[in-house]
Amino acid sequence: MKKERKQKSPPGQNRHHLIPKCRIRNLTKKQRKDISNLLHIKITKHTAWHQIFGVMTLDEVINLLRRVRRAKRGQEE
Repeated sequence: MKKERKQKSPPGQNRHHLIPKCRIRNLTKKQRKDISNLLHIKITKHTAWHQIFGVMTLDEVINLLRRVRRAKRGQEE
């Protein structure tokens, strides 16, 4: 059986899971290692994302920002 290797990140970047690891525990091992769940981004941006949004997915962040925009528009009226 061939052992899978982790894809190495370019210098100054690391791997960001598009679907947080803590949410995919119920998936199969193969599904968890699916390369399409990984994105290589600059370490500073990765750190900032998690400081601001925690373990939210991109879709959850978009929905949050839409709610904030709607709330903001409601205050301006």
